Amino acid sequence: MNTVEAIFHHARHHPTALAFCAPGTRYNIVSYGRLTVFINNVAHHALAAGLKRGDIVAIVVNDPIVHWATILGLERIGVVTLSLQSQQLPTELGLIAVLTDRTEKFATQIRVVCVDERWIEEGNGEQPAVETRRDGSALARLIMTSGSTGEPKAVPLTHDLIMLRTHAFGVVWGNRVSPCARTFVDVGVAANIGYLWPVYVLTHGGAVFLRGSDAAQTMQAFNLYNVQCMVAAPSGMAEFLDYYERSPAFACPFEVMVSVGSMLARPLAERIRMRMCSHLVSGYGATEGNPVASAPMYQIAHIPGAVGYIAPGIEVEAVDEADRTLGKGEEGLIRFRGPRCVAGYFGDTPGPEFRGGWFYPGDLGSITADNVLIISGRKKTIIDVGGDKISPQAIEAVLLSFPGVTHAAAFSRLNPLGLEEVWAAVSGRADLSTESLRAFCATRLAEPFVPARIALVEDMPRNPAGKVDKRKLLETLSLS
Repeated sequence: MNTVEAIFHHARHHPTALAFCAPGTRYNIVSYGRLTVFINNVAHHALAAGLKRGDIVAIVVNDPIVHWATILGLERIGVVTLSLQSQQLPTELGLIAVLTDRTEKFATQIRVVCVDERWIEEGNGEQPAVETRRDGSALARLIMTSGSTGEPKAVPLTHDLIMLRTHAFGVVWGNRVSPCARTFVDVGVAANIGYLWPVYVLTHGGAVFLRGSDAAQTMQAFNLYNVQCMVAAPSGMAEFLDYYERSPAFACPFEVMVSVGSMLARPLAERIRMRMCSHLVSGYGATEGNPVASAPMYQIAHIPGAVGYIAPGIEVEAVDEADRTLGKGEEGLIRFRGPRCVAGYFGDTPGPEFRGGWFYPGDLGSITADNVLIISGRKKTIIDVGGDKISPQAIEAVLLSFPGVTHAAAFSRLNPLGLEEVWAAVSGRADLSTESLRAFCATRLAEPFVPARIALVEDMPRNPAGKVDKRKLLETLSLS
């Protein structure tokens, strides 16, 4: 089933019901009836631009409502979409065009199509003469992920897989989630959960709330519309927690909060449950297969590294280096498989992450006798910040490109809230400044990967192979 069919169905039943709310943005609130007009207008404009079923296009659109209307309008006519936050286009995917509302030029030969409010406002709002129903195995969406390697790859989602994953949400995330008709999704649409969760809400006739123009307007919308559920990475939750702790007059209306993207540290969870919402759910998964595990934090907080009970329909194992299955409580390399998992990355034959029908996310852990999944670390040194992954070498390469830097080391550390931050140490010319280094990184790295702290050191400890000994560096380094 095409997800747009479900949206049209709800629009016929309740055309005035709220579908989207992005407080303080151009469109602010959009009803189901108005959303269907937007979808149909986008479909007509896309067809007029020569786009057709099976084409793959990138969407780089800042306005959240326009972005979502573009996704759904293209899905209506069978165009495969890929949402991006930056102007760096993965040209190896065979993109036909990039649809954007930005004025900056793209460093690519790919066709650029200007998308603005005219795409959703101009037109008669009638459905184009294109068949909506299609083969469920057809490709619908590409999600970029760094997977377990830190190298960007595209995960292909078919219409059937999208429906399978979203239908599992009501079971996997617990019975507090299903009754929630109004959900705040604080995850970017380019991410797996940032796409799937709004689809889940819309196909059930609910309202999706997105981050508005500022935090105050967003928080006011929570109370004005009695938003019931929040879905966010721990870093996003920590940001709103800070607002609520500094604004005691604001009551938090959430009945349930769902943590996604990265592990939720116990100190942060305790503060969230105290100030924002007592029913906080921890989740674990991957773009390659999701959801995998979940549990209310009050049930697993006493278990170090616990991320949740293994979800129905997903098989999870801990294995040794020879891929032999380990017993309950034995630590090894985590792997999982099931109908909600992809078989490989788009355009690639299954790589080392996919073996024998299993996906290996690169995590180390174990499974308790009660089927609780415990994640104790990572096999590789990929830095994971709020679900966004990058290799330390990519950050080090940027630091080393700064004039005067001779050596650089990047790694992650936990801040006082238990969230991972990127830290770095550099050595080189005596006039280096941490402020200049951070500003330089901010122009070349996505915001989550800009080092929160940089230490200037005289010399880097080395191992016998001549590489930076990060273990010794962390033992001796004092970052203030």
